[in-house]
Amino acid sequence: MESGGGFRDANEQLRREVAGRVIEHPERASLQLIRDLFVEESKWCRAVWGVSDVFPRLTELLLSRAGVNCLEDFLEGYLSSMDTVGECHFLDLQEVDVAELFRKTAEKLAAAKDEAERARYSLGKDLFGGYVRGTPSQGIVWIPPSTPVKSIKIVYPASAARVI
Repeated sequence: MESGGGFRDANEQLRREVAGRVIEHPERASLQLIRDLFVEESKWCRAVWGVSDVFPRLTELLLSRAGVNCLEDFLEGYLSSMDTVGECHFLDLQEVDVAELFRKTAEKLAAAKDEAERARYSLGKDLFGGYVRGTPSQGIVWIPPSTPVKSIKIVYPASAARVI
């Protein structure tokens, strides 16, 4: 099946059918299946520069079922692309112990051995901290699909302008 930008994913249709059934009947799905679907959807999201309809719900299921036990897989998918990062700020995590995820991510950040690990855990800590405070989407702009965009002006914070 061909997706955005000409990217072809031979497994996309089957994966979406399976994901749809998992979303309809999450009690019937194994954690391993949810994890695998989440990982593959995050790869797809990166490849097409977008987010599939099933990615948010798979993310919610993964976090609610596995919590801190899926932290590494979650962070990998969360940080797959700008789109997955943005989408993860709008999840329904009422059934997730975000305080525990926040604590575990903070522990991992404190023990990080290099800059890449520090950046990864810092971003995760910021996300879960937003959920703990009840403000996960503060500062994030969400533009609905098919929104016409014109007269685009990129505005950088003063600190970012020095880096760019």
